[in-house]
Amino acid sequence: SIRPLIAGDAYFDAGFFSIQGADEFVQMLEATESPWKDIVVLGNIFTETHASLMYKGTDKNNGVSYRVGEYIELTDGKITLVESAISVIPSGNE
Repeated sequence: SIRPLIAGDAYFDAGFFSIQGADEFVQMLEATESPWKDIVVLGNIFTETHASLMYKGTDKNNGVSYRVGEYIELTDGKITLVESAISVIPSGNE
């Protein structure tokens, strides 16, 4: 379980929905299957208190390709914030 890695009051914001609290975040992860296939990491940056990850993948349900950027903050070794930005990759530009 990833629960020990997430601060109790962590906040997750994907733009079109948000979740407050570690237990709620873990419940969401356990209740849903990742929609992505063919994931390619485009870049990442990590420090002791911040992380950023950019990747692209294809939605298993509709075949649409997306780019995803995630910004993560850590305090005392635990995730406190995850903010995601998702954009559609136009067909032919994958």
